[in-house]
Amino acid sequence: MNNNLLISFHNICVKKNNEDVLKHVNFVLNKGEFLSIYGNNGSGKTTIYKVIAGTVEYSGDYKLYDKPIDWYTENDLEIVNQKIGLMPAILSFDENLNVLQNMQIISSEMEMSPLEALEICNAEDLLNRNILYLNGLERIKFYLAGLMMKNPELLILDEPSGNLDKIREKEVYDILHNIYNRGVTILLLTKKKDFLSMSTRIMHIDDGRLS
Repeated sequence: MNNNLLISFHNICVKKNNEDVLKHVNFVLNKGEFLSIYGNNGSGKTTIYKVIAGTVEYSGDYKLYDKPIDWYTENDLEIVNQKIGLMPAILSFDENLNVLQNMQIISSEMEMSPLEALEICNAEDLLNRNILYLNGLERIKFYLAGLMMKNPELLILDEPSGNLDKIREKEVYDILHNIYNRGVTILLLTKKKDFLSMSTRIMHIDDGRLS
């Protein structure tokens, strides 16, 4: 068993409406990596995220922590998922709740205090703010902080900087780099190339094929 292997895709294929969305995708993610997979809209990035999140059917061999995903019981998956933070491209919040309350929904565990998590994300001033009055960058920051509350081993992020301009986008990537330097492994899926140099490894996806 490879104790450093967190995610493994072997010949992963996904079809949608009888069209191939992912075509024999292969990659591994080991502990300590910051792997970025970039590609244009429609290239298959979000489908990779959905395979990992368990929200799309696929063929091929997907392993999590060096075990086939089918090996896990529901209880096992709950335990493993406590180590993983998932950030979808489209973030959802309960706008009737404040930042702290939303963070408690985002995180299934509280291994870290909300304030400490916000400090990691340069957002400690948001703790008791009304979510209705937050801008896009602030919402991204506190979502990341919510994930950090469970002190994850792995973050999987689908287009984490959204539609921010380059100045605000760099803030997000600086936060991710800070999180990575704390020992968190990162898998980043993005269409943007401006800050990929922060990655330890870069792969490209085009028309469902990864290279």
